[in-house]
Amino acid sequence: MDGFDFGGTFESIDHKKGNTGESWYVINYRSMENILSYLKSSTLTLSYIGILLIIFLAFAAFFLGNQAAKPLMQLVEQSEKIAKGDLNSRINISRKDEIGYLGNAFNTMAEELEKTTTSIVNLEAEVVERKRAEDALRESEKNFRDLVENMLDGVAIADENGYHIYVNPKFSEITGYSGDELLNMTGWDFTRPEDRPRLEQRMKDRRSGKSVESHYERIILRKDGTEVPVEMSTTVTTWQGQKYPMAIIHDITERVQAEEEKQEMEVHLRQHQKLEAIGILASGVAHEINNPIMGIMNYAQLIYDRIDPAEGRLREFSAGIIHETKRVAKIVRNLLTFSRQEKYAHSPARMIDIVEDTLTLIRTIIKRDQITLEVDIPDDLPTINCRSQQIQQVLMNLLTNARDTLNQRYQEYDPDKVISVTAHLFEKDGRRWLRTTVEDHGAGVPEEVRERIFDPFFTTKDRATGTGLGLSISLGIVQDHHGELTLESEEGQPTRFHLDLPVDNGWEL
Repeated sequence: MDGFDFGGTFESIDHKKGNTGESWYVINYRSMENILSYLKSSTLTLSYIGILLIIFLAFAAFFLGNQAAKPLMQLVEQSEKIAKGDLNSRINISRKDEIGYLGNAFNTMAEELEKTTTSIVNLEAEVVERKRAEDALRESEKNFRDLVENMLDGVAIADENGYHIYVNPKFSEITGYSGDELLNMTGWDFTRPEDRPRLEQRMKDRRSGKSVESHYERIILRKDGTEVPVEMSTTVTTWQGQKYPMAIIHDITERVQAEEEKQEMEVHLRQHQKLEAIGILASGVAHEINNPIMGIMNYAQLIYDRIDPAEGRLREFSAGIIHETKRVAKIVRNLLTFSRQEKYAHSPARMIDIVEDTLTLIRTIIKRDQITLEVDIPDDLPTINCRSQQIQQVLMNLLTNARDTLNQRYQEYDPDKVISVTAHLFEKDGRRWLRTTVEDHGAGVPEEVRERIFDPFFTTKDRATGTGLGLSISLGIVQDHHGELTLESEEGQPTRFHLDLPVDNGWEL
């Protein structure tokens, strides 16, 4: 109400429905002081309660927030550790809510990541190790190539089928095939057919575990068809990371030739010793024959002198005995001269006499072989200063070779089975020379033989009949006389040996 300091409530009481009469009004009032005191008291209480509630809620929010943020912080810390490479750390969460599920999932992810990272690390280590092994293999193969590329022996590596997968230059040189050709070949491709069974048996023995020498000798059949003796050794080597058989071949041509020459020298030495023995025997026989021959000649001369000239027939017989004994005596003298080594110096001699003395020793053999002998030596040729016995030896060798050549071509008599001996004078470099030529109508001398015809121990004859020393010794004798011994021949054409000796201005006697 106006003018009063109070406060309260005003309530109108209406009549009940159906009642008539006046309405009642109830007024409840209090003084404002009382009302405000209650209001202040309630407001203060509510303030305290609100403050306490706020504090409680703040503590509750802090606690709950801390409980909720701790796993999240662990997740953050774990992420940072994983980012730094620490894959062994884990989140300790025992909660069963979403955060617990998230933490467990995060731990699972870390474990898988650790496994993956470990696999990657192992893979990287394996890659590094493989690369190191490949580098070492490449370096090893490079060193191997550097070593074998410059070797003096041939080296070949073959696969399991026997085909070459590597050959060095020396292997190509020995076999005569290019490197590309050899890569499509096996060792059987340059094996002689007659050697294959032996080599196959050797391979079977080795595979069956039998003891087989790793070094052996064999023949390589070159591309051009020629044969090369080699010493071969086999082993196993690593090539491009795999084990393969490797063969090493060494050309032993020079060694084989040296061994053959040694054997030939031994044969020739024995032959020479036989010749010396024959010479001694011939000398002894000649001496033994010479005495009775001289006796026969003397007795024949006595008979001839005492026979009445009227007995012409008897005198003819005795003259024949004298003639034949003189011929035998001459043969004996020539045999003695031929069998002994001359120690005297050069002396003047006529070529016609040297030829006749030589023919005395060989004419019967030539006639027996049905060979026609033609001699054309002028009687007026000048004399030469020489050791006649040595020149006789040269002519004997030339005539013997001509006889053998004709006998090889003609087994029986033939009009072309002829040996001719000629001599004539010519000038060269302002000096007079005497050329004696021995010619035969044999098969001629091939070019490859002509190149070696004067080499010591070289012969085209059977080893049982030829020593390969005749022409070599003859050349040495002629050169000692300041002369020349040359061959003129073509295959299928007559062969001529020219013996050229200086007539004058040769050397001082």
